[in-house]
Amino acid sequence: MTTSSGERLLPGVPGPEIARTYGAAPGDEIGTGKFDRPESSAALVANAFGFFLKRVSDAEPDVWAGTSRLVDEEAKVRHRKEVAAFARRVSGDEVRFVSCSYSRLLETWSGVGDEATRSHAKAVSERFSPGRGLGG
Repeated sequence: MTTSSGERLLPGVPGPEIARTYGAAPGDEIGTGKFDRPESSAALVANAFGFFLKRVSDAEPDVWAGTSRLVDEEAKVRHRKEVAAFARRVSGDEVRFVSCSYSRLLETWSGVGDEATRSHAKAVSERFSPGRGLGG
C-alpha cells in the first residue's frame, strides 16, 4: 500500500531486498499493483517484518517476556543455534507455523526498549489499522 506521499514501504524497510524477494515469488504482487492496495497482506508482511531484515539483533529480546529479567548472551547464542538447526531440518519441507495476531505482535514491539522498533510498530499500526493504531 502506498502512502499519501507515494511511499510503498515504511521508513527503515529495505526496499531493494523487498523488491527482490517479491519479484522472485509467484503472483507478481508488486507488478500487478496488488501490493499497493490497502487490503494487501503482502504489503503488511513486507512492512512489518522487512524492518528486521537488516536488524537481526533487534529481534532478540533484552528481557524475558513478561518479566524484567535480562536475557543473558549465552541464551541468545543458544537460541541462534537452535534457529539455525531448525532451519536446516526443515529446509525444503512444508512448514506449519504457529499463529500470532498482528495486534499482539505490534503490542509487543511497541513495548521494547529500542525506540526505532517502537516507532516502527506505531507506523505499521497507523498504516494498516487506521483508527485502531497504537497509542503515542
